Amino acid sequence: MPASATDTNYARFAIRDQQQNTLPAFATLVANGAVRFAAPAARLLFCIAMKDVLIQNWPLILFAGTCVVLVILALISLRDGPLPYERRGVLLSPAEVTFLRSLNLAVREDWLVFSMVRLADIIKVRPKTRKTSFWQGRIQNKHLDFVICDYETLEVKLAIELEDETPSRTERAQRDKFLNTALHAAGLPLMRVKPEAKYETAALRKDIEDALGIQRKKKR
Repeated sequence: MPASATDTNYARFAIRDQQQNTLPAFATLVANGAVRFAAPAARLLFCIAMKDVLIQNWPLILFAGTCVVLVILALISLRDGPLPYERRGVLLSPAEVTFLRSLNLAVREDWLVFSMVRLADIIKVRPKTRKTSFWQGRIQNKHLDFVICDYETLEVKLAIELEDETPSRTERAQRDKFLNTALHAAGLPLMRVKPEAKYETAALRKDIEDALGIQRKKKR
């Protein structure tokens, strides 16, 4: 039985509607596939670009990172409060102060006097010495009570130790023995003085000159 014109038109419209519905679905499928493919590619390109930036600017990035770490550490230290230090007070003991005043009178303007000087600032380990670190460590934390220096050049001429008033101790005796040996090996004279309530300036001057090997001119 031949199809009527109405049936023919109905079929034509159905095919057209199916084509219209299929095309958007296909376009959506293609678009989703493109997005899925483009996302990894974009991430890969971004990683490559960042790698190039890091390689070209690594000193700047390292400097910035170091600054950030230092700022954080500073903030942490400030949060913990001030550092746990306080003043010691006087530099010398009363006996050392008394001796220093007499010593300054004795040297007059011929030498300069310095107190509490590190032994490592006065002598040093000879070059090419075996166990250099060991010998350097033995002088690192020791001090001399006083040193006399040349007025012009500040070259150290004489070391002076004020004898300890406390009873003799093994540790102190070992220190004094090492100090005597070390300064003798370095060629620096050492003068030891017993503490007194008052010092005679002329006698102290003579002891200094004797220790330095200075011969006084005899008066006629």
